[in-house]
Amino acid sequence: LEEGDSGKELRIETITGTSYSGTIKEMYIGEQYGILCQLILEHGGSGVYDVVLILLTGICIVVCVVTQALLKRKIPLIYLAWVLLICGLWLLSESVFRQFIVSNLSVFSFLTFWSLMTIPFPFLIYVNSIQEGRYQKYYLPASILTTANFVYQNVMLFVFGQDMWFNLSKTHIAIGVTILTLVVTITVDLLKKRAKKYMLVVVGILGLLLCAVFEMVLYYLNPNWSIGSILACGLLFLLTMAVAKTVKDLVFMEREKQRAIASGESKARFLANMSHEIRTPINSIVGVNEMILRECKEPAIRDYA
Repeated sequence: LEEGDSGKELRIETITGTSYSGTIKEMYIGEQYGILCQLILEHGGSGVYDVVLILLTGICIVVCVVTQALLKRKIPLIYLAWVLLICGLWLLSESVFRQFIVSNLSVFSFLTFWSLMTIPFPFLIYVNSIQEGRYQKYYLPASILTTANFVYQNVMLFVFGQDMWFNLSKTHIAIGVTILTLVVTITVDLLKKRAKKYMLVVVGILGLLLCAVFEMVLYYLNPNWSIGSILACGLLFLLTMAVAKTVKDLVFMEREKQRAIASGESKARFLANMSHEIRTPINSIVGVNEMILRECKEPAIRDYA
């Protein structure tokens, strides 16, 4: 609105064929800076958590890439970092601050759906890595379903012009299948006591699920609740547990490496000492035997020698 609009009637008309668009929850009138300050006061917590989550996961990805290059070893944490980065972008695309980031909200609308569609894939890769590939054949159907859903929805959007919201239930099904598969495999590992190696990640996933359930309850109690703050806390908790697990694994691998080096050096010293201890008497025996062959005239003794 410009200064010349002062005193005029403001009328908003919405025409929509969908149930999710055209809904006005809250309206602010004022200067952009003033509105931004008001939104920060009311919803600043969720925005800060979203930005922190994106920054931390971005740093985590860079650290994982550098660590992989230095150690020449795969770091599974990088897959989880991508999951959380996508979740951070999804939360940011759903926040009230999105209109201050891009002028065309359709861009963030696409980002919301793309994020939801791609979240399961790196999550499956991460859990499969920390489980050492035990359930890879069970994760394959969920991965195929996720990929097929992504391709189908984008074809329907760009070829037939169908809004991705109409196929949102298919995305929820793909996510639900992924969650169910992960819960089953992790439960099996817990029952068989195989989950000790990644128990920190299990605790992180449980914390994330509790935060997600708590946020859903609050949202249904108050539809105007700004989603993201509690869920972002759960994601940060999962990241913390996963980083702790990764550091623990790297420390363990370094200890095993040093132990192997020490063991190799010990074997080398032992063999060197044994070689000396064995060589000395053998040389003596060979020398005496040579004297016998050279000086003894008896045929039987010479045959023995």
